[in-house]
Amino acid sequence: MPALPRILTAVATTVALAGSAAPALAAPDPLISQQWALSDPQAVGAQVAWSQSTGKGVVVALLDTGVQLDHPDLAGNIWTNPNEVVNGKDDDNNGIIDDVHGANMFTGNGDVEDDEGHGTHTAGIIAAKAGDGVGGAGLAPNATIMPVKVLDSNRSGNSTVLARGIRYAVDEGARILSISINGDSTTSDL
Repeated sequence: MPALPRILTAVATTVALAGSAAPALAAPDPLISQQWALSDPQAVGAQVAWSQSTGKGVVVALLDTGVQLDHPDLAGNIWTNPNEVVNGKDDDNNGIIDDVHGANMFTGNGDVEDDEGHGTHTAGIIAAKAGDGVGGAGLAPNATIMPVKVLDSNRSGNSTVLARGIRYAVDEGARILSISINGDSTTSDL
């Protein structure tokens, strides 16, 4: 498990960025007032975090229900696999066909479109563009989201599918994993 220290370091770094100040970077976004965590200067300290990093160059794997790839506040922040093209083949030999923008762990292909909404919502909290006059803003508005579909349209999945998604994300270079999942059991895979 050589990747575990890297993941724990990323989590510690993210937590250390919290502080307190008004999020001026996102001021032009019309829905910012509805994002209590960003509009309340004391909530998460977005301005302090943004003064240190806006997430540029950081790949965040989002293990969830998928992501709406053409969402206007996310489209520019979706990960692209440089070793894959849409052609019905597994060009990069990673076991996933056409994983150009992420992977669907149920189907073994690159269909990561969100069929429930939770993944897109979570992706926005992480990396919605800030200051673009569209929607709201993410806490890391320049981060890149790698969608990894591990939950279906009922937000259901299992720990074996989740474990495959985690391995995929780490193997493809994600520095941070966002997993909004709960459950009451685990497997040896996980």
